[in-house]
Amino acid sequence: MNIDNKSSFSIFDSLCSYSPAKLKENKFYLSRLKQLIDKNPQQFFNQLFFDYYWQSDQLELMTVIKRLRLVADQIKLPILNYLIYLEQPYNSALNNFTQQKELCQFIRKIRSTLKDLVKEEITHNQASQKTQAKIKTGLKHVNQFDTYAERRFEIADRGFNNREVIENISNYLSKAKPLADLAYFDDLYFCRKKLKPIRNQLNQRSFNKFIQKFIKNKLLTTAKKEKILNHLQNFITQSFLDQQSKRAYAVYLTLGISIPWEKHHFIKRLILNSHLETKIKQL
Repeated sequence: MNIDNKSSFSIFDSLCSYSPAKLKENKFYLSRLKQLIDKNPQQFFNQLFFDYYWQSDQLELMTVIKRLRLVADQIKLPILNYLIYLEQPYNSALNNFTQQKELCQFIRKIRSTLKDLVKEEITHNQASQKTQAKIKTGLKHVNQFDTYAERRFEIADRGFNNREVIENISNYLSKAKPLADLAYFDDLYFCRKKLKPIRNQLNQRSFNKFIQKFIKNKLLTTAKKEKILNHLQNFITQSFLDQQSKRAYAVYLTLGISIPWEKHHFIKRLILNSHLETKIKQL
């Protein structure tokens, strides 16, 4: 790194030794902090979190964040860019979860805290429309990645080896449709009353834009999505059928992330099976 470690650590020590109130009175250290961030945000944050904070046995993360909060209105975009930069090392750590679980936990914690800091700032401070648009776009990207990473983390933490699926996800996903036919997922079926408005379209196996909108707004409630994800998560880690687990994992990683919920083949199959089940019960 080009930023001098000794100089940076001296600034960190000073920042953490003074209370936020004292730092507001004496703006020298805050000015120096802003200069270091402006010079090279990525290197600065890497040093702050990985060389300084992570190596400390006594320093609390919130102590660091409270100091960053004093200049947060000026560093929102550098923080967002750093969160995007962290995706690559986080992915690498997730690929070697058994050996790098501690690093995964650390990056996960840093990402969550920094993201909250940016959200606080856009709530309480004014910014230009152009800056606001950049922040909203950046946060949308960050949130999408974190949803994906969180699912990977949760499954890896249960001992499931997911790397091979990640590398061949399209192949596993193409063979995942029949998963919805398994009795294990019967509990996810939609009731007759919920499906009644789209019964005719389902008879024709039609999933046009109207149907997709109905599925998104009426069928896939937050509670229903959570139930589906929990079922998939448990199936992945409990199933004795290796290939089925891998296909379920491909579904789990793409639902609502790379493929919208209402367009996902697994969801469509669940809905069709639900419809067929209601027809059978009427016979």
